[in-house]
Amino acid sequence: MGSAQVIYLLISALGGALGALILRSIVKFIGILSYRWRPLAIYDCAVQESTKIGELRHSWGNQEYDEYSRNGKAWEYSPVPTASCRTHTLGEHTIYGPYINDFGKPGFYRVRFRIRGIKAPKSNDSVIALDVVKSPFGDDRTLILLGQRIIKANGLFGYYQNFDIVCHAPGPGVYEYRCTVFPDAIANSECKIRLDSIKVYSHPSIWDIF
Repeated sequence: MGSAQVIYLLISALGGALGALILRSIVKFIGILSYRWRPLAIYDCAVQESTKIGELRHSWGNQEYDEYSRNGKAWEYSPVPTASCRTHTLGEHTIYGPYINDFGKPGFYRVRFRIRGIKAPKSNDSVIALDVVKSPFGDDRTLILLGQRIIKANGLFGYYQNFDIVCHAPGPGVYEYRCTVFPDAIANSECKIRLDSIKVYSHPSIWDIF
């Protein structure tokens, strides 16, 4: 076999291997895009008061009809505690829960809060704190903050917006997605804070295609 044939065979082999690598990377890339945009879980913030595992809970506010929400209803913050909080320990979180595991395995995830601020003041005051935490479970009594986002008053508008928290979850355990409204920031205004839904997504890195 001549040297030219050997070089041709080597180039063909390398080209085939490179083509297979590129094809595999394309397939993985498509899979990553699919994971990024397909929710692992969806929670309706306007669900009536519940203490069930797997459902969101409320400390402040009430359910309101809202034609712009996913299901025609939203949870609106008010300084009035819910019935369950009037009979139990009063919490600071407008919405919290669901005390389950949507993640399943270690990795990066994106938790999306859909929020509307009607007549929000155009100030730089902090109005809402969003966070994702790993809650105490079993013998582990430690609460771990995985991610947090502060929303300013001038970042809210009359239409619904998505506010994302990207965080790394260790895998095992149970988790909470929490929203806290700061009452002093809207006390002297006509502002109404409404929460529509919380969605959980996988958030794999682009480097996972290699």
